[in-house]
Parts: sequence; structure tokens; C-alpha cells
Amino acid sequence: SAGAAHSGAFAASTVYKAEVTLTAKTGYTFTGVAANSFTYSGATATNAVNSGTVTITFPATAAGGGGSTVLFNVSVNGTTVATLDEMKSLIASEAAGGGTSSGDPIVVSLAIDDAGLLSGRNLYGTDPLHKLFDAIPGGAYVAYDLSDSTFTSIGNVSYNVPNARTNKANLVSITLPDTLATIGNDVFAGCSVESYCKKLKIASICIYV
Repeated sequence: SAGAAHSGAFAASTVYKAEVTLTAKTGYTFTGVAANSFTYSGATATNAVNSGTVTITFPATAAGGGGSTVLFNVSVNGTTVATLDEMKSLIASEAAGGGTSSGDPIVVSLAIDDAGLLSGRNLYGTDPLHKLFDAIPGGAYVAYDLSDSTFTSIGNVSYNVPNARTNKANLVSITLPDTLATIGNDVFAGCSVESYCKKLKIASICIYV
């Protein structure tokens, strides 16, 4: 969108815009430039009179399908973010304001269809929930709600990986989706969360606290 950088995959069925600012060479100005006098192949370009700032509006992206990830709706205390990196930054910003406690945590809601988006590596190896633990700042408490997600499995954690999770003791609760059918061993090993998975409907789960 104009005025904000985009990172990560583009969402499906979404119109994106780019704002381009042209700089006139020495001795030249944009005075006399007519409105909407610029063009961009495959998109619509608009500009104001006497302006070198051009807004380019691209056609909506495809509706998705073929197994690609199209469900991504993430918010921190009700504020929507575009990427998991933005989620981490906003959690840190909310924590900087103070006032969080285990009884009043920062609430993060994630509706995604690919659990792989949460995966990453810490000091000891691959962690299928790395992005969640890595986003928890020191001195703040976080509750994750993934009940609107649609992924079906969470992989195993590598040996000793839970020991390197950032501020794992500050994870107050995590709500997992009804679609979850399998969960790896020791996924929540070493955590002190008060409520693991309020909507979990699978037969068994290995948790060592």
C-alpha cells in the first residue's frame, strides 16, 4: 500500500498500491505536468497537477488455491498486522507501555492455514512454534489464540529446543484450532502456560512441564 513497505507473501484477492516519488533534474520542475499524465504497464497510474508523486494501483491478486497459503489474519490487542515480523514489533511496542500481567496479557489472534509459518530455528535447532515464542518480550505476558486457524498438524521439536525458547514462562495461554489432528512430542515442554489448548479435540498430547 502507499506509504508503507510490504514484506512477505502477497495476500490473495487484494489490490496493492505503490507510491513513486520522482525527482526533477537541476533546472527542471514539475510545474505544468497535467494530472494523471504518467503511465505504468499493466496498472493504473495517477498523479496530481504539477506533481511528480505517482500512485500506481495494481489489479487484484489471484484468489489463491492450489495449496498456497491464503489465510493470514493476525492481530495484536485488536490491531491487524501484515506479517509475523510486524506482529513481533507490535507486541514489543505494547509491552513497552507496561501494565501486562498473567491476568491481563497481550492478546494475539492468528488465523492462518499453514503451521509452517510459525516455524523457525533457535540455538538448538528447528522449533515448529519458534515465531510465537520469539515474539514474547521480557517482562510481558502473552496469550495466543489460534482458534480460527485451519492447519491440521504441528511437528515435533528437536531435542533441547524448548530450553532455548525466548521468555517461554511468559506464555499465559494458547488456544489451538479444532482442525488440529496431530501434534508433535514435547511441543510445549518446559512451558509454564496456565491453559494449553482449550479447544484441542485430539486423543492424546505429549506435554512435559
